[in-house]
Amino acid sequence: MTLLFGTIRLVQKNRLLDEPIFFYRPDDTAPIELVEDHLAKHRVSGRLIVPKSTMAVGSVSANTASSHPSL
Repeated sequence: MTLLFGTIRLVQKNRLLDEPIFFYRPDDTAPIELVEDHLAKHRVSGRLIVPKSTMAVGSVSANTASSHPSL
């Protein structure tokens, strides 16, 4: 299987069904997980698990902190 990410080409060989493939984005600590459930001649199906961005978590906690009045 060949995965394309913009101009980056990644070849994955000898992978089993339901075996996760992990990818790390430059600014995140949690990986993206790709799991293949079904293979056909020219088709792959499965699931892609993307964690919440650390940037989004930071903005949520900042909004929560500002919504509480200080004592």
